[in-house]
Amino acid sequence: MRPLRLASGHRRYTQKDLETVNEIKDLVLLKGYSLRGARKVLYTRGKAKPEKKQSFVPPASDVKTAELLDEIKKELRQIMKDL
Repeated sequence: MRPLRLASGHRRYTQKDLETVNEIKDLVLLKGYSLRGARKVLYTRGKAKPEKKQSFVPPASDVKTAELLDEIKKELRQIMKDL
């Protein structure tokens, strides 16, 4: 599972990711599978597929926030240079 990474470094999980995690949890904790065995079960059921990196488009407000943070970083770097 490779969740999306936001600009802030936080991970963004989809509903499908959460369902997969819950299914793995059930297989491991309730049914006694190893993690490797749970992975095999998911592949045979067609639930797990090789992961593709998903792209994430942040909402406009996040873009504005990111731009503002970039400007602040530039200003702080300039202040540090001047010291």
